[in-house]
Amino acid sequence: MPALNERPSIASATPTIAALFGISPPAICQASSISSVLQAAARTFEGRRAEKCLVFAPDAFGDHLRAACPAAFETFICSDTLSIPVRAAVPPKTPVCYATIFTGAPPAIHGITEYKRPVLKCETLFDAFTLAGRRVAIASVASCSIDLIFRERAIDYFSEVHDPEVTARAVQLLEEDRHDVIVVYEQAYDDALHLAGPLCEEAFAAARAIAAEFAVLKHTFDRCWSRYDRALLIAPDHGAHATPTGGSHGEDIPEDVLLHHFYYLRKGEKGGT
Repeated sequence: MPALNERPSIASATPTIAALFGISPPAICQASSISSVLQAAARTFEGRRAEKCLVFAPDAFGDHLRAACPAAFETFICSDTLSIPVRAAVPPKTPVCYATIFTGAPPAIHGITEYKRPVLKCETLFDAFTLAGRRVAIASVASCSIDLIFRERAIDYFSEVHDPEVTARAVQLLEEDRHDVIVVYEQAYDDALHLAGPLCEEAFAAARAIAAEFAVLKHTFDRCWSRYDRALLIAPDHGAHATPTGGSHGEDIPEDVLLHHFYYLRKGEKGGT
């Protein structure tokens, strides 16, 4: 397992996804793509580009949770899933981290350096897709960071009350097949860890529920997008640590910054369109 300073940043998601589609990343992107993912994609897609991408974003699913509650990660991993050790942005706060994930830039460049949720004015991965003529949708819990900081763009926003409604919306979007990129954010585990701690049974139950939601999405992803060369990225933002009153995140410590991103690549049944 790579040491912390040897892990790529979560910012690697943007140049990797852009490269899978053969589009230019945002101008502010400073991260490098993950070569093992691109090599696997070249084999899986037989030299073609990805046509569809689903990004599943479970808040606070760090390595601390994987070690303590492996059942929450079982649905993420199959025999050919690429499991990439990464490190969160610092401070590991949700808006800081998801701004980093979807711009490919560090906080000092994209501008969110603390727990604030302004609308990003810089170019993001979503702008790059729009410029390339691709349709993007974000399905998330209403008023969460992802729901707020990527506004004012030519993409479709679906804001729901709870995680199950987010999943239902994402299933609908996959079935309608009007979008090329769909981002799905769920937050029940993060809510639970702040109240009761990251390693308590209430938090584990929330994490297992999110894993069950993901299983539904993955099945729908393969069913509805079966004819496309497609990628699925599981992209949590940070981890968490216990506090005397519950749980938190935001410190440059292993519990908060160590995590994995998971890439799942599938060849279209018709060899692409």
